[in-house]
Amino acid sequence: MKKAFTLIELLGVIIILAVVALITFPIIDNSIQKSRESALERTIENIERAAYSYSVEYDLGYPVEQQVLELSELISKGFITKEEHINPVTDKELQGCVLYNWNETKKQYYFEYAEPCKVEEVAPTMTLVYDKNYINENGWINRNIMVNINGTGSKYYYCVGNSECEPTIEENKSNGSQILTSEGTNVVCAKAVNSLGESEVVCTEELKIDKTKPTIGEITINGILGQNNWYTSNVNISVSDGSDTLSGYDKTVSSVENITSNTKGTMVYVVVTDLAGNSQTEAFNIKIDKDSPTIIAKEETAEITVGDSNPVSNYFNVSYSISGGIVNCDPNNTSVLLEGNKTISCTVIGGNGLSDEASKEIKVKSTMYVDNSGANSPELLDNMIPIKYDGENWIVSDGTQQKWYSYDEKAWANAVVLNGGVRKDIGDTITEDEIALWYVWIPRYKYQLFNANNGSVPEQEVKITFESGTSTTGNVKCTDAVSGTGTTSETCTNAVNGNWYTHPAFTFGDKELTGFWVGKFEVSGTLKTITIKPNVSSLRNQTISDFFSSIQQFLLIYDLPGDSHMIKNMEWGAVAYLSHSKYGTCTNGICTEVAINSNSSYYTGGGTSNDYKMNINQSTTQNIYGVYDMNGGAGEYAMGNMVNSKGLFYASNSGFSVQPDSKYYNSYTYSDSSYTTHGRGKLGDATKETLKIYGNASGGWYGDYTYFPYTSSSWFTRGGYNYGSGAGIFNFYWYSGNASSVFSTRAVLCK
Repeated sequence: MKKAFTLIELLGVIIILAVVALITFPIIDNSIQKSRESALERTIENIERAAYSYSVEYDLGYPVEQQVLELSELISKGFITKEEHINPVTDKELQGCVLYNWNETKKQYYFEYAEPCKVEEVAPTMTLVYDKNYINENGWINRNIMVNINGTGSKYYYCVGNSECEPTIEENKSNGSQILTSEGTNVVCAKAVNSLGESEVVCTEELKIDKTKPTIGEITINGILGQNNWYTSNVNISVSDGSDTLSGYDKTVSSVENITSNTKGTMVYVVVTDLAGNSQTEAFNIKIDKDSPTIIAKEETAEITVGDSNPVSNYFNVSYSISGGIVNCDPNNTSVLLEGNKTISCTVIGGNGLSDEASKEIKVKSTMYVDNSGANSPELLDNMIPIKYDGENWIVSDGTQQKWYSYDEKAWANAVVLNGGVRKDIGDTITEDEIALWYVWIPRYKYQLFNANNGSVPEQEVKITFESGTSTTGNVKCTDAVSGTGTTSETCTNAVNGNWYTHPAFTFGDKELTGFWVGKFEVSGTLKTITIKPNVSSLRNQTISDFFSSIQQFLLIYDLPGDSHMIKNMEWGAVAYLSHSKYGTCTNGICTEVAINSNSSYYTGGGTSNDYKMNINQSTTQNIYGVYDMNGGAGEYAMGNMVNSKGLFYASNSGFSVQPDSKYYNSYTYSDSSYTTHGRGKLGDATKETLKIYGNASGGWYGDYTYFPYTSSSWFTRGGYNYGSGAGIFNFYWYSGNASSVFSTRAVLCK
């Protein structure tokens, strides 16, 4: 059995425990106290950091004197919580505040918790600071200036005037600033205030502000002013004194005072300055050209033929000075000069207004040969040779005295371009093998309307009168009225049978023609080098656009001036009407049809015989001087285009990706229903006027087919052996413009 503690033993244990308690309790209590004190330090640090954050957000400024920030303010703005301002030592609310100020010496902001909350004040002071570098040597400032008010009180008073003033405007802070913007004299005065009293009143010096630019004095440019703002002499620039109503005028400076050399433009800057340093600048450009342009007649002898068209200025050498200029001549062009020795004169006028003049004598020789028909004489282009037929051979004509054509005798003018390397003199014989291009001249004419209003008329002579030069003597006028819908393609005035109409084929774009050259035969050769010659198979199997482009290359290949293009529908009509007149197949009012070229191999000028000389009844004059292949031969594409349903150029299958210039084709109204809506034709194109039965597909003169373009077949073809009994010079048919073994075309050349 276990033995129990005695009373004495229990008392001993109790005594030992009491001694241990007496030793350990102070130690524990001291440790708890230190822990609470450390917590208080951390609480105070948090409060001071919160005060700093508050100062950043609310911009407390930089007070030199201590200022108070209450804990209640930090709590209300959420920078500390109520729990965060409990004293961990006493478990009661802290009763102090945060004192803050700026240590100017250390450039440091101080935040310190104090309990009790007590600010140690000192007597207030005041200083005014501003940048004196803004004040110039004349004592003026030309901009706004800031005056910093640095007080050490709890608040300050200030005033702004034009002299020293009594500070009465209160600011509840120790520091601030004033921006002076008013022109004139400004003075800022201020004093600092705290519980200990007021500082002395401190004032700035007189701050004189002038921000307004001065006025420039009168600027005088001395020199001789010509035209277009060019001076024709040395130039001197003088400027009178400027003015300024506030700080006063100081000086005027001009970047340039004298200019003595020609110049396309020298910039001059005049700057006026006032005593405050403000400036006003005026800039202007001076152009000087003291030299006159010159004009001198060229020394070489000048000879021309009556009617030659040359700019008169080409006979003079002109030199301009830097201002440029223009030349005016009398006359402007030699085309108005009559036969004999004539004087031409030109005056050159510089851009500066100075001028010079010169004269020259020019010899005007007799004009080209003219027959008695009244037809305009042919306009021969460079490299074109006039030829005449002697009954067996073609002979080179001199083109002037020698009779080489006569329209009264149905002998139309012929001219050729020879193959490269071939040279001929006047009187020499030319063989067909030596010819590259062969043309026939169609002189300008007017014709008398015979079927002006979509009627049906039998075959009859077309009455024609040749016109002189580019005169338009017909009284009928027509303008295009082409659209995507409708039954007409033009609007005409005075379009009454019996009235006269200058054939529209002689208007080429905006130019009036005295006539044009038409290919005597269908084109032959290749697209690269097209030829116009007899007794060869015509060029076929090409799209309209390929024909069009290749014919335009004549100018480069054969070194021809002027304009080479594919025959237009209206040009075909002009040739057809001339053929069906007294100058073609009609005699004493009785007309015959141009015979068909029925050669199945499409030989130009061919038929029963493949020699064009044996087939003269196939020409437009039924003699060797006319145009061949207009009845029969290949069908010929003509540049006549029906627009689409929107009234726009309709390429169809022609190959055109870009619309040609409008001067190169005739345009017609669209139809999607019928190829016999002949009212869409135009006067002069040998469509609606030459109908024996209006509205009939075989109703053309001599039974020729009259199929007008419609739907997708937007192009005209003419002539054509492949049309059988419907072929003829008055035939027209639709097609889409694609390459075909039965279609060729014809070339036209104009100056």
